[in-house]
Amino acid sequence: MSAEAAALGEVYRRAATDGELLEEGVEQLLRLLQPGPGAVFCDLGSGRGEALLHVAARGRYRGCIGVELLEERHSTAVGSLAAAVGDGLLPSPVRLVRGDLTELGAWVERERAEADGAEAPRRWSGEARDGEDGEAVPLRDVSHVFACSVCYDDVLLRSMATALGDVRLFPRFQLLVSLRALPSQPHLVQVGEVQLVTSWNGGATARVYVPTDLLERPDDALPLPALSQLLCSGGVCTLPLGLQWPRDSIVPLPRL
Repeated sequence: MSAEAAALGEVYRRAATDGELLEEGVEQLLRLLQPGPGAVFCDLGSGRGEALLHVAARGRYRGCIGVELLEERHSTAVGSLAAAVGDGLLPSPVRLVRGDLTELGAWVERERAEADGAEAPRRWSGEARDGEDGEAVPLRDVSHVFACSVCYDDVLLRSMATALGDVRLFPRFQLLVSLRALPSQPHLVQVGEVQLVTSWNGGATARVYVPTDLLERPDDALPLPALSQLLCSGGVCTLPLGLQWPRDSIVPLPRL
């Protein structure tokens, strides 16, 4: 463990444990997600950027965002991004940010305030992207999220789930793929599992989560490719009990 990681609190020291999604694992992830051109992919805990840049190189999406706390890893990712852009390898724009995952919701609020012309909102440090000729894709537009979270603390995981499941903060969020099961919380519900190749396991089990209010969201906010793979078989689809049904879909029964 680096000196920077060792100097963090206990929650962050565990989260800083090294490990990454390998190239084959990224391909497995993309086969599940099948993101369209309007997708914004986000890697929460993007490390040195290998997985994020591989996603950005594999398709033309609206954007790819990586969030990493450790300066050493973030700086390495920034260098890799510059090299990939210089070689013309990235059809999708990439944004790298050094920041604390427990502040996801607060950062979205600050970005919104900045867009509205509020005075000097505080920003996360160490931001880089693959070009300065256009506006960076805002974090609130994220649709598909991956977290190499096998060592994340429950406090960190709950904070992530709370922010991602809030439609006011992340109105386009569709699903989270997490390498550690989320602790009990009311914001995201598990819809399945997928095996991914990682640096420590050739078949690590990742859990797939969607917002509990997914059925109340617009049709274009539904992760249909992933849901069809995880929930449907032989033309029959089974929805998890944890999903909240829209109010107008409930049929009241007469009193007996």
